[in-house]
Amino acid sequence: YASDGYSTFDNVEFKVTLKAPSNALGFSIDYIFFSEEYEEYIGTSFNDKFYILLRAPQTTGNQWKVVNTTACSNPNAYYDIIDNGEKKCFIAINTAFSEPCGNPQTNISGTGYEFGSPDSAHGSSTGWLVTSHQIQGGEQFELTFHIHDSSDGIYDSEVILDNFHWLSQPFTPGT
Repeated sequence: YASDGYSTFDNVEFKVTLKAPSNALGFSIDYIFFSEEYEEYIGTSFNDKFYILLRAPQTTGNQWKVVNTTACSNPNAYYDIIDNGEKKCFIAINTAFSEPCGNPQTNISGTGYEFGSPDSAHGSSTGWLVTSHQIQGGEQFELTFHIHDSSDGIYDSEVILDNFHWLSQPFTPGT
């Protein structure tokens, strides 16, 4: 999934096939992305990434679509894609949701990614995020959760997934 020409390492994917209830308008999932690359590698090729990919016959025309893009921390210096004229990032250390090591909003003490000296024993996170996306009621579809190291295989990243649920009331898609 890297379009910047850099190699990826430690690629891990978890794929599920689901069938939406007939009254579903979409789905939602919570997650938190941790990385040892915070903050010293922001804006570099060492930018581990996490994607949620959706493929559905009706909703995406059976094409894979990354559904958890978001604003970039500095879109003039780095972005992953242009979506409807807007520069967007995948979930990584370069997103606008990245919490600064010196003043994190989310208590991640004890995770192994808490702020400290710039080394492989410290880092930060995005804080808890929620991605919601539309789906056709009754549609069978695939979700792939993908995470990888970019440009190196030494500074690790991790994601925790939680609270997948169906949405049956109108909502605004996005992260």
